[in-house]
Amino acid sequence: ELKNSRKIIEEFKNGDGKKLQKMLVEKASKEKNWIERYWEDVAYHSYKEPMAPFSVQIQPLMLQTVGVSESSENFLKNFARVAHYMGAYYELLRDERLRPATNPDGSITFSSNQFKRLFNTSRIPGDEKDEVKNRFKTKSEGDCSSTAVIIGKGRIFYFDVIHDGKLISPQEFLHTLSIIRDTINNEKEGDGIAILTNDERSNWNKNRKFCCYSWPLPSE
Repeated sequence: ELKNSRKIIEEFKNGDGKKLQKMLVEKASKEKNWIERYWEDVAYHSYKEPMAPFSVQIQPLMLQTVGVSESSENFLKNFARVAHYMGAYYELLRDERLRPATNPDGSITFSSNQFKRLFNTSRIPGDEKDEVKNRFKTKSEGDCSSTAVIIGKGRIFYFDVIHDGKLISPQEFLHTLSIIRDTINNEKEGDGIAILTNDERSNWNKNRKFCCYSWPLPSE
């Protein structure tokens, strides 16, 4: 088996592998990151299963780990704090004040390019593969949305987290979230259109096109 494996490796190295290496070297000479587009298009965006639970990565926070007892009241308070500090992180990125990550001794600085996709970014389904639409901008690049979206019981709520150029406080977040929770608990369920996004990607692509055709919105 080892002898056969060595034979296969040599044949690849001197045949298709040699051609492939030449292509990749040529591609790398023209692009900053030669693997990025391949990785996104093939490893991620061609995947057709629903995002949840197959691709979405979530890190839950157990309230006990930070010394907070679990209750409906503390749930919203904790949510408000997390939302506020996510907004603070958004402001750091907008102001370009986030220090780039480095290796332990600081001799290598890692790319911060992906940070621009943390906010104002959507994965749009397509016929063959999905694509990422990114509208985040730093302040030096221009304006961009600071709207937060909350989905619950078939309804979609949205509100701006920046008022008069200032991030709203945790207390203001809590007030807004409390209104949303009361609305969800005391009014009828919505039409549930958001659940379409969790369908198989080809189905979501067809339904999204239908929705965009039926209820056209401004391009931005």
